[in-house]
Amino acid sequence: VMGGFAALEAAAASLGDSLTPFLATVLPALRARLADAKMLVRHTALRTYGSLMRGVGPRPVVSATLRLLQHRRSLVRDCAVRVMTMALLVGGESGLATDPLSVAEAAAPLLTDSNPRVAADTSELLALAAFVMGGGDPTELAGASPGDRRLTVSRQAAEALLDELDARAGLDADSPGHRALAARLGEAKRALPALTSDGF
Repeated sequence: VMGGFAALEAAAASLGDSLTPFLATVLPALRARLADAKMLVRHTALRTYGSLMRGVGPRPVVSATLRLLQHRRSLVRDCAVRVMTMALLVGGESGLATDPLSVAEAAAPLLTDSNPRVAADTSELLALAAFVMGGGDPTELAGASPGDRRLTVSRQAAEALLDELDARAGLDADSPGHRALAARLGEAKRALPALTSDGF
């Protein structure tokens, strides 16, 4: 298994977007490893996701991974949230970068997930989405140490995200999800958790 991860990371680094036609074969096997009982395997799978997104661009990888946000196992849902966070941190050229609003809309229901860790990681993902929507450069966050990864989300960007999610994801102002996200976005300059473009 670990040898397969290493080979895939090497292929992503050397082939770049030439690897895109093979994603339909590669990603199902990689997704299965997010549910592995061994933490080392899950972490290596996340790192490999990051390598793939740096090689082929985040958008095609995210498109094939969004449905995991609805997985029955909270462990897999959390890994999916981390993949979405990595996608925003990786950034990418126009056309290959992930649309932060689409990611936020897909993940918004997990703000009230029954698993506290999933809910907390989703809150951070959506804060990062608001940061990107407000013109922030996510690649600067990805390269910084945890203490230096400060999210400065403008009031305009925060309100824009909340308004969009109210309209598109059913987060009305009285819903627990809306209140949780509003509280997170109101914490100015709070550091992003210790999550890198490798997923942990």
